[in-house]
Amino acid sequence: MKNPISERILGMMGMILAVLLALFVPSLAVAASYQDQHGEWWDIPMPIWDWTPTNLNVQIDAFYLPQDEVVAICSKTLGKMEDFGCALVWPDRCKIYITKELPERTRSAVHGHETTHCYGWPADHPVD
Repeated sequence: MKNPISERILGMMGMILAVLLALFVPSLAVAASYQDQHGEWWDIPMPIWDWTPTNLNVQIDAFYLPQDEVVAICSKTLGKMEDFGCALVWPDRCKIYITKELPERTRSAVHGHETTHCYGWPADHPVD
C-alpha cells in the first residue's frame, strides 16, 4: 500500500534538489571575479573538473604578508611577478604567500587557488 504523504514528501525533496542544483551548477565556473585592495576586479583561475589531486599528504603553511613582501618572495622564487600570492611546492610541504591587504573574500579565493597547487595542480594552468 502506497503512502500518499511519503510520495508528496519525496516529490517535494526532488523539487528542492532540482532548485539547489540549478543554483549551484553555475557557480562551478573555472574562474571567479574578485576585487583587490584597490577596488579593481580580477579573475582568479580555479581547477577544472578533470584535474585530480596528486599529493594530499603535503604539509601546507600559509603566510599573509604585505604586498611588497609577497611580490619579492614570489618573483624571486618563481621568476615572475605575482602580486596576489603564490605557492612554493616541495614533495612533502608547501608554503603559500598571500597579500594580506586583499579583501577577505579575495584572500580566501587566493588561498584556495594556491592550495590546489600544493595538491598538484600545475602552474601552467589556464588563466581565464
